Amino acid sequence: MAEPAIPITPMLDMTFQLLFFFIMTFKPPVGEETEIPFSLPADDSKKLSTAKPQDKPPEDAPPKFEADLTITLIANQTGDLRKVEFKGTGVSGNAIDIPEERQGSREYFSKTVAPEIAKSLEPAFKLHFGESSGEAKGKDGINIKFQVYSSVRWEFVSRAIDACRNVAKVTAGDPTKAVIALQRPLDSGN
Repeated sequence: MAEPAIPITPMLDMTFQLLFFFIMTFKPPVGEETEIPFSLPADDSKKLSTAKPQDKPPEDAPPKFEADLTITLIANQTGDLRKVEFKGTGVSGNAIDIPEERQGSREYFSKTVAPEIAKSLEPAFKLHFGESSGEAKGKDGINIKFQVYSSVRWEFVSRAIDACRNVAKVTAGDPTKAVIALQRPLDSGN
């Protein structure tokens, strides 16, 4: 009984041609989400090198970051943003609650939530930098700490960071004046 012959060479040729085609036509994603400029807290390596071994903090301990403002992002079960909370001097309002039917809507976030974030943070920025643009009160920037629950989709974190940078651009004339630190994700208990 004769066994059927499988022509393997043409299949390999076609596979390599497809592989070459996909490698040559691949364009890595670029845009707001992949290019987020933010600053991390300064490394206290000098202090750590002179500290005794028992005084060293655990390696997984978050770096110390003294924040002027703290923004907490809370999500629903599907990862859509449902609440934004603010803490800090000069913030007008404590939280923004997003209606359940609007959670996850990019359009609602950009047209309603982002302006509300700006409206809540603008008094704190003006208090920090002074009423006129660029008139800093004792500091070069404003430190903003984001506390993000692990279930929040990164898209909303990115958009909230952009909203903070826009407020810094309007009030201080420079978006890099907002020094942003992302805290380790919180448990998604809420």
